[in-house]
Parts: sequence; C-alpha cells; structure tokens
Amino acid sequence: MPNSKFLSDSKKLNIAFILLLVCSTYIIFSGLLYAIAATMMAHHISYTGLTMANVRAYSPRLAQMISIYVRFMGLEWLSFGFSSLYILLIGFRKGEKWAWYHNLIGGAFIHIPNATITYIVIGFQLLYFIAVLILVLWIIALSISYKEIFK
Repeated sequence: MPNSKFLSDSKKLNIAFILLLVCSTYIIFSGLLYAIAATMMAHHISYTGLTMANVRAYSPRLAQMISIYVRFMGLEWLSFGFSSLYILLIGFRKGEKWAWYHNLIGGAFIHIPNATITYIVIGFQLLYFIAVLILVLWIIALSISYKEIFK
C-alpha cells in the first residue's frame, strides 16, 4: 500500500503519473512564459530575423496582433497544463480510462506539434531537445500505463 494519497498501488502507474506530472509542469511553465511575456521569443526573432521593434516600426497593428497571439497561446498552454494536472490528480492515478484518453489526445495536440515546430524554427538547439525529451516522456508514460489502465 502506498504511503502517499497521490500514489496508486501500481508501480507502473506511479511512474507514468510522475512522468506526466513532469510533462504538465513543462506545459504550465511554457504557458506562463508566453502569457506573461506576450512578445516574440528569442527563437521567433532568430527564425524571422525581426525583432518586435522591427515589426512595430513596420506595422503597430501587426505587432499588437503578434502580442495577442503569443499571449493567447500561453493561455491555451496554461489551460491544458492545469487541466492535465487536475486530471492526473483526479482520474489518472486511480487508473481511469477517460484520464488516459485525455492525456493521449490532448498530449498529441501539444507535444507532437511542439517538437515538430520547435525543430523547424530553431533546429538542433537546447529548446528542441527539451521538447523531444518531453515528447518521449509522454510516450513512455502512456505506454507503461496502458496495460495497467486497460486490464
């Protein structure tokens, strides 16, 4: 019997829970970064060759739109990160199938595009390897928890 109310009786499910907790934390951290900054990040500037000041000089409305889109993306990531965290605590650690499906479908819309777009924008830099690491952790977590949840 586990000593913590956050753990289940299954070691595999506990490992998957911790891995998905890392993934959710990454999503929340990234969402906070984008939502608070609401401007082009260093990798955006590197990819476009334009700073926010360049964009603002060209078109203030375009700069405002970019700021809104970046903040909105951050808020999307925050909402998914917090919902994933909530679902991990409420359903996943208990072995609920719906919680596993949430992580499969929701994670597919976050982690796969994140790794792909990060590679396109910055190539083989640290941020890309972090995105791939999170993607791999997500895949491992879903793989090892599958048999435990769908017995």
